[in-house]
Amino acid sequence: MNHTDKEQVTKISFEDFLKSNESIISTNFFWFELKTQRCTERNQDLYYFNSYETFELDLAYCLSQRNNNNPLTIATCLQFQSYKNQKSFCELCNSYHQMNINNKIYYSPNYFVFSLNREGNHNLLNIPFYLEYNIDIDPFLEAKQSFKKYELHAVVSLNRNNNKYVCFGQSPVDSKWY
Repeated sequence: MNHTDKEQVTKISFEDFLKSNESIISTNFFWFELKTQRCTERNQDLYYFNSYETFELDLAYCLSQRNNNNPLTIATCLQFQSYKNQKSFCELCNSYHQMNINNKIYYSPNYFVFSLNREGNHNLLNIPFYLEYNIDIDPFLEAKQSFKKYELHAVVSLNRNNNKYVCFGQSPVDSKWY
């Protein structure tokens, strides 16, 4: 596939995924991302289409981009991850060099499942992270879909003392957290 044709990359990739994976799970949980790499040496864009079930927030990268001591949030992580200037492999030049990388959400599912990527770095366990009850992803969408706002209903966390997972969830019956 020609990675320099945005329409071809998105249309073929999205249609191929749906043909081979159409299910309740893919409809409700799968994210689709359009990644644009700008080759500054050739002044041309390369496009890649990714799908994933869990949206991973890279805490180490987001922390490196933060310019104050405010706690990280889902929205700030999405903002930091949507644009990067980093060394990456360029298929046009067939080499690694600095590239401008834009990550936009091409299609968002009905349920937002995310994970905090700590990459085995235990120092990141003490980083303040604030969970918003309402998450607006509209600024990170490639194509404007119906307005996307998510509400927080559950959190699963690893208890460091005994290495057990603990789930906190909001009851659909009384809206209380347990």
